[in-house]
Amino acid sequence: MPETIHRTLTMRTAVSPTDFGQAGGGLGSLQALLAHILDTFATVGERRVQSEGQIIELRHSDEDIDGNQLLHLVAYTPDDRISIVPRADDVAAADLALIDAPENSEFLDGELMVLVRENDVSLCRSGISENALITFVQLLGERSGQVGVNCSFGLMKRADMDKLELIRRDGIKHISMNALAHAASVDHVERVSVKQRFLGSVVDELKALAGMEGEIPDEAENLKVEVLFTFDKRNGTELDQRELAELAEQVLRARRTKVS
Repeated sequence: MPETIHRTLTMRTAVSPTDFGQAGGGLGSLQALLAHILDTFATVGERRVQSEGQIIELRHSDEDIDGNQLLHLVAYTPDDRISIVPRADDVAAADLALIDAPENSEFLDGELMVLVRENDVSLCRSGISENALITFVQLLGERSGQVGVNCSFGLMKRADMDKLELIRRDGIKHISMNALAHAASVDHVERVSVKQRFLGSVVDELKALAGMEGEIPDEAENLKVEVLFTFDKRNGTELDQRELAELAEQVLRARRTKVS
């Protein structure tokens, strides 16, 4: 066992369809919802949920002077067994073996350390995904008497939220498209009618997302949107890549002239 184990800290923002019930007099944030759950359920046994055969439970919790929540969640499968590798030397072949967990114990599937401040979430996980937090909060939130939809949320990357807000506020100046595909696609996309529908539909979809009407504002110059296609190296060649890359540049130049 190494003396030091390195883990990655992930930053997320909790996004609820109802802002955690803020408009309807609800708790209004993930931090407040967690505080309510911890006040309602005091023991490890009460702070336990089951999802698809796996148990998720809160082993430790702490709250600082500002009310920020620190949680230690674990996940395990009841009565699970794990494989071990018995020592074997002077034999031609050797089997693995299954062992049971010690008495009054379970094998750990994974754990999650979480720090919550309002709707800002910092996570450090091992063996389980951040969905464990979502499941834990939603099930215990409903059990505590909160409306189900007010306990429902997702964890989004902060950068994604900032870019979406920028699109809605300032619009889109231009689109940068890098495209690679098989040669069979080149002949199809080279037709003028397909060119216009292909990139034009991308612009139209993004304008619809941004709620834009009319021309694209000139001041919206600080956002780059890339439309990416994957290249199947099993069937394609470097020539295929170059042909489509050149075609994409031609299509993009023609579209820029139209929308600028």
